[in-house]
Amino acid sequence: MDPKIGASSLTLDEHSGSTWILAGRRRIMTVLEEDAAIVQVTHGTLADAHRRRIEEAIESYIRARHRYLCWQASSCHGAGGN
Repeated sequence: MDPKIGASSLTLDEHSGSTWILAGRRRIMTVLEEDAAIVQVTHGTLADAHRRRIEEAIESYIRARHRYLCWQASSCHGAGGN
């Protein structure tokens, strides 16, 4: 995971027939018209739903990682500071 890529860095870039999901300037996913047709929405709408889910996953990972690091730090301090 690139620590410079935060949930707020995710954006959508509309193209003819597709929408790209970008993390910064890096494309991480492309949603095609054909993908969206399966669920009967536009590719922009489907891409936005995927973007929100990816944001949630990033935020969840960061929270879990923070809790783990805090727990690890307190365990080390409680065991004599090692």
